[in-house]
Parts: sequence; structure tokens; C-alpha cells
Amino acid sequence: MSTIAFTLAYDAKTRSTIAHLATLPGKIMPAIGRGLRRGAILAAGHIQLKRLSGPSSVEGGRLGIRSHRLINSLRASESVSPVTVTSDTAEVSIGTNVRGYPRAHEFGFNGQVHVPQFTRHYRGGDAYVKVKRTSAKTGKSRKALVKVSSGLSVVKSHTRWLSIPARHWLGGGMADEVTTFNTEIRAEVQGQILGRMKA
Repeated sequence: MSTIAFTLAYDAKTRSTIAHLATLPGKIMPAIGRGLRRGAILAAGHIQLKRLSGPSSVEGGRLGIRSHRLINSLRASESVSPVTVTSDTAEVSIGTNVRGYPRAHEFGFNGQVHVPQFTRHYRGGDAYVKVKRTSAKTGKSRKALVKVSSGLSVVKSHTRWLSIPARHWLGGGMADEVTTFNTEIRAEVQGQILGRMKA
């Protein structure tokens, strides 16, 4: 499973505010966690829409769509990782169960990879010969194309050098959504404080 953890490091003012809020009954920290979780779900949607769709681009941090496998597997749920909230940081993860290429595209890859044996088909390699054929029923002769070679070749297993540039599709997508995280956390905390004041 590939996951990217998003950690909010609080500044001194935020730490002192959270320390004050932590003295309130144990509802503020869970409210921060709920806001962070909702922000992560919205960020996952943003990543699916803006970072995994459309044409591939290294500069824009876009992977493009080949099979929808990665888009459909992206999750920001408790099953991926629980939200962790302390007086210093709040952490949530967005991840996927697709192995291999999401990590390579996020962080980049330079190295040798193993390529298993496969069959290659060259359409231009198909060879045809014109042959004169006579119909057994009618006795008429006609020219026909007969395939004499298929253009298939077996490529043996080998290693090759692979270079994939880092696209930061997941980390960049989460960084795009910092405002969303802040908005969702603020809404949850304000809801707890205002709800407490009304009670």
C-alpha cells in the first residue's frame, strides 16, 4: 500500500491556542480530527479530478488516465490510516493499494527494471504472397493473398534502465488543498465551541 502522510506543523500561536482549547472537555481534539478527515476526503477528490485526469504533465504534476485503476483506488478513510491529533501536530494519510507505479511517479525513479519475456507483433512484418487459386466448385481461378510469415517475434527477458521524473501528484494535490483543510478544521472547532456556548 502506498500512502502519503500530510502533517500540519503548528506555529507558536496555534500551539498556544490548541493548548488552551485542550483544557476544554475532550471535544476539541476530536473536532480537529473530524475536520482533518473531511479535508482529506475532499483533497482525495481534488487529486482524482485535477491530478489523475487529463493529459500527463511533469510540470503540472499530472499522471493522466490509462486505466482508472489508480483513480478508483485512492482513499482517505480510517482503513488507510487513523487521524492522529496532538497538541503539536495533526496527521492524516491518503493512500492507494496499487503497488509500484504510484510511488515511482510521486518520488521519481532511476534504475534498472526487469522486463519479462513477451511476444512482439510487427504489423509491417506480416509477409503476404499473391497466389493463383482455382475454385473446386466453379473451376474459376482468382488471385489471393496468403500470409507466409506472421511478424511475431519473442523478446527474451532482460533488464533495462528506466527513468521516471517525480511528478508529486499526491503531495502536490494535498498541498493544493491546505485551504480546504483549514476551512474544514475551523468549521468543526467553531461548531464545537458555539455548540458548547449554547448548551
